[in-house]
Amino acid sequence: MIDIIEKGAGAQLTVRNATPRPKAPVRVLAVVDAVLYRYGFASALRELFDDASVVEMPRVDQALELLAQDSGFSLVLYQQPGAGGAQALAG
Repeated sequence: MIDIIEKGAGAQLTVRNATPRPKAPVRVLAVVDAVLYRYGFASALRELFDDASVVEMPRVDQALELLAQDSGFSLVLYQQPGAGGAQALAG
């Protein structure tokens, strides 16, 4: 369910349909070739989720090897600006 935040009179915010956030640990695989972006993604996720486990990898071939052995990730972030078109889709 999605939280809906409404701005009421007097700039007061109300939240409807609020659901409790899951307590399961968040496991993220960040596949980003640029070190600075990869570090930024990982840092932001660790700030947002106290229990986040972020694995960082620069290349998609490394990530595919890991995913073949461990499919327990909640989210995979993929950004490879150097790989465009069909090469990016294959990854």
